[in-house]
Amino acid sequence: MAMGYRVPRPLVSCPPLDMSVLAIDYHGYLRFCPDLANYRDAADDSTDIIADLNLHSLTRSLKLLANRIALFRRHKINDAVEGELTAVDSYPCYYCLGYFNKADALDIP
Repeated sequence: MAMGYRVPRPLVSCPPLDMSVLAIDYHGYLRFCPDLANYRDAADDSTDIIADLNLHSLTRSLKLLANRIALFRRHKINDAVEGELTAVDSYPCYYCLGYFNKADALDIP
């Protein structure tokens, strides 16, 4: 799956959500997903930072990531149940961009 890939199932998983891919940027921050880091110079690039690996162990940081993924999944399930998902949310990466307040960088009508 890549940015812009359409999936008709709203609760689809991807490698970052499965924790089979980790995103660590050049600052040493563990991030939610590699595709979210500095996405088109979004206004706030820090919303997807999970932990600073310069300050925290990888073990502790992975626990924080697992908790953040669980919270994310609960929010997305709630959005699906409440009928708040739109056609754009068929593109899972776009849902994440909105969730992490980076949608200001999108050019979606």
